Amino acid sequence: MAEEIIHSLEKRFQTTIIGSLSRIEEAFGFLWDNDREDRGRESRYREIWKNLREDILDHGNYQLRLAIRDLEKDIRERTEDFKYQYHFLINKGTKDDNR
Repeated sequence: MAEEIIHSLEKRFQTTIIGSLSRIEEAFGFLWDNDREDRGRESRYREIWKNLREDILDHGNYQLRLAIRDLEKDIRERTEDFKYQYHFLINKGTKDDNR
């Protein structure tokens, strides 16, 4: 179960990052016009976008690794805390129970 949660978290992080980058590219792609050859302003914007995209991916992947590490640690600690704890309930009964 823990592996499924971690896998789901990883996919959601990646989808959020890639989806966000895609939306930025759709909105601002005209600045570097991917259909034209590198020229002047388009070339400069394309380079800015390339660097920004790389920074966003690096930061997102770093945060994903931290989130997974934190989640694994929390799951491990919770599992260890409950692994050997037993609670026994003793019913001493009442006078009416002694029939």
